[in-house]
Amino acid sequence: MMCSSWFFSRAALYPPPRVTSTLDTYLASLPDGLRSLPRAQIKGNVLDEQIGWLDEAGVKLDPRIAIGIRTVRPLGRTMEWVPEVLSNAISLNAREGYRSDEAWIQAVYDRQRRFYATPLYRALMLVMSPTLMTMGAQQRWGAYRKGSELLVAKWHKEGGKNVTFGTLRFPPGLFNLLMLRGFTSTMRAAVDAAGAKDSVVVLLEDELTPGEARYRLSYR
Repeated sequence: MMCSSWFFSRAALYPPPRVTSTLDTYLASLPDGLRSLPRAQIKGNVLDEQIGWLDEAGVKLDPRIAIGIRTVRPLGRTMEWVPEVLSNAISLNAREGYRSDEAWIQAVYDRQRRFYATPLYRALMLVMSPTLMTMGAQQRWGAYRKGSELLVAKWHKEGGKNVTFGTLRFPPGLFNLLMLRGFTSTMRAAVDAAGAKDSVVVLLEDELTPGEARYRLSYR
């Protein structure tokens, strides 16, 4: 009985350390938490769609994010643009529902492919090529985001494959490494939906600088 009492008193004095989540690490890296980088914005309907991801991942909305959402969208769709850090935080909140970063990255791809399979995009994809898809990447990025940009170079032939490079520019700290890796799935889903075969999108991590990331895209 004394041993049992000693165990519970020790547990009260020295509780197990709280596991730091990917979301916690991201928020801690920002200068002002969810209020950081206010000029980096994303369309509000994208934020709403991201919230739906949490149900799919089987996790609850983090209370800190819920407060942030109520601040910028107190009556639902009252603002067209919202801070992108909120969307990023929701994505990392969803990460808690997957066994690994790789599983989360695959989920990003699967969700994007479903998006391009909707009636709105399905007919468009029938006449779209991977080259045309990337040619319009800058405009599409700008249609949904402010404060960052995605530039894609012209395609060229390399070893029997079509190859191009993309450059993502953003306020330093807006995206962490996992989110930058997640964009490989976003890009690959787009070119695959446009008919690419054996596509590969790689984040060139050795070329990362604060506020800029480069990607190599290839397909057959």
